Amino acid sequence: MIKLILLLILQSLSYGKDFFYEELGRTAAEFMLYGISIGIVLMAAIYSLVLYRHNKTIMLIYYFLLQLSVAAFLMNTSGIFLLSTYDFGTSSTYYDSIIIISSIMSFVFARAFLETKKYSPILHMLLNGLLILLIFEFIITLLSQRFITTFLPFSLFLVFILIVAWIRYRQKYVPALYFFYGWSCLIVSVAFSEIYRDSLTFSPIFIGSPLEAIFVAFALTYSIRQLKEEQKIQQAIMIHQSKLASMGELLGNIAHQWRQPLTNLSYIFMNIKSTASIDEYINDKSDEGMKQLQFMSDTIDNFRNFYHPDTHKEFFSLYEQTLYALGMVEGEFQRHNIATTIDLIEDSSLYNYKNQYVQVLLNILVNAKDAFISSNATHPALSIQINKNTITIQDNAGGIASESIEKIFEPYFTTKSQHSGVGLYMCKTIVEKNMSGKMSVSNSDRGARFELIF
Repeated sequence: MIKLILLLILQSLSYGKDFFYEELGRTAAEFMLYGISIGIVLMAAIYSLVLYRHNKTIMLIYYFLLQLSVAAFLMNTSGIFLLSTYDFGTSSTYYDSIIIISSIMSFVFARAFLETKKYSPILHMLLNGLLILLIFEFIITLLSQRFITTFLPFSLFLVFILIVAWIRYRQKYVPALYFFYGWSCLIVSVAFSEIYRDSLTFSPIFIGSPLEAIFVAFALTYSIRQLKEEQKIQQAIMIHQSKLASMGELLGNIAHQWRQPLTNLSYIFMNIKSTASIDEYINDKSDEGMKQLQFMSDTIDNFRNFYHPDTHKEFFSLYEQTLYALGMVEGEFQRHNIATTIDLIEDSSLYNYKNQYVQVLLNILVNAKDAFISSNATHPALSIQINKNTITIQDNAGGIASESIEKIFEPYFTTKSQHSGVGLYMCKTIVEKNMSGKMSVSNSDRGARFELIF
């Protein structure tokens, strides 16, 4: 059976080659070029299906349909469809329709791959507008009429996708760069095909299409890998948040168990003080004991509130929540003789996720403490400046190594043993995605400087 199939394929290729040479007047080089070009495009379509089988991402289906339509266009242009009993090559309606279908699938795939709906809503609306025009063009083409493309070349439509790809790359979406390179090759080939249609012996689209398929294959691979990394990070964040929620529930139970004994102890101190009012020493110690009890009660409340997950935004003072975060690490900072100062230039009432801000600040403070310990700073000091919506955290631990500072916000990057490397990445994700702010780090003459802008 396999031998029979191979024999039929070889006979078809032999007949097709003779047809190309004799009927269409093609050369051996053209036959080879067309075969390689169509083969690469079809392999790109199959590759996208393989990726979809493992990742179930809808953009891969869009790309599969796009490459199928491109392959059909190339077959029609090369004359392969003339081997059919139906003369596709002489059907202008078919030729025009397949070009428009390819353009429609290009816009559909570009929207999904470049994630314009999420990161560039205005560009997404413009893409949708052009997509609607192309769909309308397809309908009236079936009626043997022409609308927009009679006056405007298709390369102008594709240039807009190229512009969107470049904008997305400037937004730090690295796969868009491969997309940009591939789309540039395709657009140049389409433009040459339209301009020098009568003077060229072969269509440049047979070079531009496979180059586009190769570059976009790299882009898809990079995008899928990046997507998996983001999923792993999101999973780590969810696990971390789940641990926080569990810790909050545990602290709530502890607070419930401690509340009554703490209240009883406060009554005992009050009774001691009332029965020994003439003894100044006992009075002072009773007041001190009451303060310690109040501190313990407040600490339990603070930790319980912090570990309670944020479900909605609220107004909060940046200065007050910064003091709150410092209070949570006060004991640890005192144990390591770390001096802290807050320079309040102007406070701000921020409408955002309060606990998430404290979580980010605590992570930076704990990292600063670790930096002081590892650098053996003689007079460790940390200063926090608040100026409206900008918070600057500065330490004097010597700074971050130049080879590390560029990677410090990358997932799983860490300079410490027994650390996951997720902490600062999670902080940046919280600030920039959840809280719509900006987080950056730099080195000063004293040490590291973190800046949060909301």
